[in-house]
Amino acid sequence: MLNSDAQYVEPVFSSDQSDSDGFESLPNDSDLAYDLSIWASQFNIPHNAVKDLLCKLRPDHPLLPKDPRTLLKTKTDYVVKNVGGGSYFHFGLQNVLLTELKSDVYSNQANVTVMRIQMNIDGLPLFKSSNTQFWPILGRTIHPAVSKPFAIGILLGNGKPKNYLCDLIDDINNLTATGLLIPHTGQHIQIKVSCVICDTPARAFVKQSKGHSGHFGCDKCVQKGLYVNHRMTFPDTNSPLRTDVQFDKMTNVEHHIGRSPFLNTNLGLVTQFPLDYMHLVCMGVMKRLLWL
Repeated sequence: MLNSDAQYVEPVFSSDQSDSDGFESLPNDSDLAYDLSIWASQFNIPHNAVKDLLCKLRPDHPLLPKDPRTLLKTKTDYVVKNVGGGSYFHFGLQNVLLTELKSDVYSNQANVTVMRIQMNIDGLPLFKSSNTQFWPILGRTIHPAVSKPFAIGILLGNGKPKNYLCDLIDDINNLTATGLLIPHTGQHIQIKVSCVICDTPARAFVKQSKGHSGHFGCDKCVQKGLYVNHRMTFPDTNSPLRTDVQFDKMTNVEHHIGRSPFLNTNLGLVTQFPLDYMHLVCMGVMKRLLWL
C-alpha cells in the first residue's frame, strides 16, 4: 500500500508487448475501418449513426473516412437507363445468382450443377397523389436451395412502363443457353426458369393479353366469357385448353393485345405463367363461394 508521500507513476507499455502480459496493441486504422464496416453491415446501423461514430473516432484514428459511404464502399457508378417511360437499373441475373451462391443458403451446397429460379414482375404505387410507380423484377432460387427474393431490375416511372424487359430477356436467353460461369473454378451451372409468377393484372400486362374482364381473358382455356350481372364469367368447364404453341402463334387473336417480350424466350407463356393465389383465393372470391 502506498503511503501519502509516494508518487504515482503512469505505466508505459512498449509497442511489442505480447498478449501474454495481458495487454493487446491497438488496431491500426485500416483494420478498424474493416471491422466497423462489417459491424455496420451486419447490424444494419443507420448511416447517420455511423457518421457520428466516425467523427468521434477520427481524432485518434485520422485515417478513418469521414463518410459512411466511403467506409462501406457503397457503389455509386450505377448505370441508370431511360427506358419504358422511366428510369431503369438492371442488376443482372448473372450477378445476383453469383452473389446468391456466396450466401449462407448455399454454404452447405456442394457441387451445384443445376439452379432453378422463379421470377416475379409487378407494379408498386409509391404515392396516392401521383402515378409514380416502382416496377421491380424479382427472383429467387428454388433448387437446390430456396433463397430469399432478390432484385434483378427496378424501374421507376409514371404508370405502366413499356418495353423495359429487354435486359431480362437477354439474361434469360444467355443463361439458359450457356449456363452460369463461376469465375474462380470455371464451373458451369445450368440455369432453368421454373415459372414467372405475377398477379392477374401484371400477368396480362407482361403477356400482352386480355385482362380477366375481357371476353377472351381466360389464361388457361379458349372459351368466350359471358357477361352476367355486371361481371365477366367463364361458365364452361369443358372448354379446350390453351397451349403454349397456340399462344406463340397467337392463333386466338381476340386473346392478345400485342406481342409479349417473353415470346423471344423458350418459356411457355401458358404453362410457366401460373394463376395467382392472391386474386383467386385471398381477395374475397373464395369467401364468397363458401357463402354461396
